[in-house]
Amino acid sequence: MTTLGDVLEFSGRPERIISPQDETFVTVRLNCGGAVKRTIGAGKTPVSFTGYRVKPGQFIYSRIDARNGAFALVPQDLGDAVVSKDFPVFDLDLGRINSSYLMHFFKSGQLQKHIQSQSLGATNRQRISEDRFLSFPIQLPALDEQRRIAAILDHADGLRTRRHQALAHLDTLTQSIFHDMFGDPATWPNRWTIDQIGSLAESVNYGTSSKAGQEGKWPILRMGNISPSGRISTADLKYLDLPSNEVERFSVRPGDILFNRTNSPDLVGKTAVVRTNERFAYAGYLIRLRTNTRANPEFISGYLNSPHGKSTLRGMCKSIIGQANINAKELQSIRIAVPPRDLQDQWESVVTKLEAKRNLLLKSESTADSLFQALQSRAFRGEL
Repeated sequence: MTTLGDVLEFSGRPERIISPQDETFVTVRLNCGGAVKRTIGAGKTPVSFTGYRVKPGQFIYSRIDARNGAFALVPQDLGDAVVSKDFPVFDLDLGRINSSYLMHFFKSGQLQKHIQSQSLGATNRQRISEDRFLSFPIQLPALDEQRRIAAILDHADGLRTRRHQALAHLDTLTQSIFHDMFGDPATWPNRWTIDQIGSLAESVNYGTSSKAGQEGKWPILRMGNISPSGRISTADLKYLDLPSNEVERFSVRPGDILFNRTNSPDLVGKTAVVRTNERFAYAGYLIRLRTNTRANPEFISGYLNSPHGKSTLRGMCKSIIGQANINAKELQSIRIAVPPRDLQDQWESVVTKLEAKRNLLLKSESTADSLFQALQSRAFRGEL
């Protein structure tokens, strides 16, 4: 066991950055997400300041966000970029530490509690000083052993990354198939009958305004339970009791569409189809739409979750103090194609198959994540 100070040497040389507008800035993503080019908003270029200039392969961290895993190696394409003094810069002693091993050490979260307990400053601006950072312990086997451990963790991390990529690809594939089956929504008036969503609805209702808590017979779906990708999540549920005369009005059944009517401008209009027989109530920030025989709910949801549908929703929402709203009347006024019902039903079959594939990938992803975390834990206990 040794300390980070034995393998990292502070190398930040203060430099006056005279023309910030001509420089490339670096920032560090949380959770060891890497060093990336910092985007400076229009009109927000900082004035001259004293900072550091970085080189490829150097190690940097955020003094403010170290507690959130803001550690990184400077990539080749960001050499000669600049950082403020809140991003200390270090050279690695490559005769003692393998760079990949070092980053896996930080990804393991071994230092998280140490850093959180030793950060200084206001709650939302805590800083960890260089001296304290360099005093943290690190398990340091021989270089050959470090390389072996890093190779094992690289392989496991690669498997995990491929699972994440496969899930992202599946979402893209879903959108592509929707486009292939129904065409570009911009061309729909030339291909299909066009009508308003309200004409495809059997009923449209707002959810209950009753207060939910930790107890009750009915789990309730709230706006946070509708994902931006158009799925229902049953994480972080609350509960309430529904009087028998309100069950029909404020509960859902398979095939119901839930529409998030109030949220931030980027999230308002989240839409998902209920695909479970489990019983749930739904909250007041959601609208429940039940379709009539002219429409398959998966088709309406597919459109509202498409790029064209989301653009339509963004264009019609009303914003009030950071919150955007689309009411039931406005939802029903949205114009949409009405393809033949059998084609809509084919789309539902596609969605069912893709969701089954996605569930298998999620289980595989969970297994890969658990394996990686177990390997990390063993690696930095000297047991791998």
